Amino acid sequence: MRELNNAAELIEELKKTENVLESYKSALNYAALVGMWKPNGHIVYVNDNFKNLTGFDRSELIESNIKGIGKAFMTDEEFDEITKTVLSGEIWRGELKSLTKSGGHFWVDTTIVPLTRYNGNVYQLLSIMFDITDRKALEQKLHFMAYHDGLTKLPNRLLIVQEFMEMKKRADETGDWIAILYMDGDGFKGVNDKYGHDVGDEFIYRFGQSIQNSLRKQDMVARIGGDEFLVALAGLDPEDAANQIDRIIDRIKKELQIGWEIEGIHFSPTATIGVSIYPENAAELETLVNQADHALYEAKRNGRNLVFYYQGTEEKS
Repeated sequence: MRELNNAAELIEELKKTENVLESYKSALNYAALVGMWKPNGHIVYVNDNFKNLTGFDRSELIESNIKGIGKAFMTDEEFDEITKTVLSGEIWRGELKSLTKSGGHFWVDTTIVPLTRYNGNVYQLLSIMFDITDRKALEQKLHFMAYHDGLTKLPNRLLIVQEFMEMKKRADETGDWIAILYMDGDGFKGVNDKYGHDVGDEFIYRFGQSIQNSLRKQDMVARIGGDEFLVALAGLDPEDAANQIDRIIDRIKKELQIGWEIEGIHFSPTATIGVSIYPENAAELETLVNQADHALYEAKRNGRNLVFYYQGTEEKS
């Protein structure tokens, strides 16, 4: 009787354990994307959530290879690092970007667990993924807001400081120069006073777009306040830097001269510009900006729509 009672209790405990495991499985299937594949990459199982999020039927994924899927949205180095980790018997955890059947993408918080035999060999890999697309979108939005101007959507001072470090690194490797343009729109206050702030805001937005449209791919413009903009011109040939700078400034001025229309009013603004050059004038961005600002101040003392280069105690137009 004791043996029968012990066997019955054991069966009951096994049933309880099975029910708990089924509950875990149901919870995972409800909340997560679950997939399994062999060490050679062949997928052997995906749950129904894959269809809901990716648009792929289970039949389309079973027997396809995780290598092809993984390398569609990550570098070979990233894929190889993940593979090396899990095939060595360790759990990998991280965030991955993946593709939908329609060509879109989504983000998942992913845990990949190696399933091993008694001898320690990995025979299958289990991935549990939670959709974090909305969270990543919010993070990207907050990051954009932190490094871009709210009105013009152009980079702000924080971002141009970061990007200048990369520009400077490339310039040091190639021997090229970088020019910093400190630009100030002429007569902006009059636009605000005469037409109101709504027109003034649109004016600033169009002003910034005109500058951006005049630049090359390697250049950058940032709004630093009011109608003041910083422009970084990268990859300048030291033997021809002044001519290159002048040509780009001419493009900016022509783009501004073409102008734009706001509420039936046509605007063709001008800008006054101060210029400093790395490494000719200084090595640090803050110093270069101050020098360009000084050149701008001297230009404004002499009139409007002028360009002055920083020359130490004296500026030249």
